[in-house]
Order: sequence, then C-alpha cells, then structure tokens
Amino acid sequence: MRARWWILGGLGLVVLVVWSRRASASVDAAPLLTDNVMDWINNLTQDSAANEALYRDAIAAAEFQYSLPEGLLHRVLYQESRFRSDIITGATASPAGALGIAQFMPATAAELGFNPLDPYASISGSARYLRDLRKQTNSWAEALAAYNWGIGNVKRKGLAAAPAETKSYVAGITADVGVA
Repeated sequence: MRARWWILGGLGLVVLVVWSRRASASVDAAPLLTDNVMDWINNLTQDSAANEALYRDAIAAAEFQYSLPEGLLHRVLYQESRFRSDIITGATASPAGALGIAQFMPATAAELGFNPLDPYASISGSARYLRDLRKQTNSWAEALAAYNWGIGNVKRKGLAAAPAETKSYVAGITADVGVA
C-alpha cells in the first residue's frame, strides 16, 4: 500500500491518502487530491478533524472490503455528518430523524442489522449499503441518489425527478470523488 501525507494549515490536520491497493503506481506517480476534496477537508472543525482522523482507517478498510471507489465512502460520511460529534453520537438528529455518522434512518439501520449510533458498524454498514445500491442501480450517481432519497424513489421516479437537494448531493460527491 502506498501513501502520501498532507499537512493542512490552520488545524495542523494531517491527511493520509492511501492509493494503489488496486494498482501498482509509484509514489511519484500518485494523483494529488483535487481542489474540491481539499476544500471539504480544509473545512473540518477541530472536533470534526479529530473524529475524521479517528475513523479514517475504518473508512478506508470498508471502502476496500466492499470495493467502493477510493474516497467515496469518506466523502459520503463527510456530507452526512461533517464528522461532528453531536451528529455521530445522536445528540443531533436530522429533521427527518436520521442518526449517526452515516445518517441512517433507524428503521433502515435495523433492516440492515446495525445500530446507527455505533460509528464503526455504521461505517461498514453504509459501505455495504452503497455497494448494494450500486448493484441495484448500475451507477454510482443513482446509488448515491438512493442513499439520500431512497431506493424506491429512484426506481419509481428516476434520478431526473429527484429533488434539488438530492441532485446537489449526487453532483457534489461525484465531482469530488471523480465517479459518474
């Protein structure tokens, strides 16, 4: 496994990016983070940065285990919780009632077999769920829309009929991670 470290100003946050677990590129040939990804990493608060660092290895392991594009799960979890402690612990729920680092509805988490307030279980569960949504939709954009808006809505109405919030969610994540 190859890695490159970045030290980001302001917070003294160290970011480790791991790549080439599926390729044999050299360290010098490694791609740099896009400006968009750097922007959302730079926007982490100190609390969020500590949480992001705490869960980074689990996120990378889940991406690898479930064959997700590198950075996709990390970006989804950032979008869902901003790695804020109050969201991860459930002290703050979404207006719809979603909980935890991956913002699962309690019924969905129960159906998938984990507690949404257990961050490690949610990280693994969200990776597995994204993989399964991708298998059902055949595209990462539709899988992300299903994660945000519900698989039933995506199947019945299609991505074109998604609300603006879902379209923005999908566009932001796919642009930052570089998946279509």
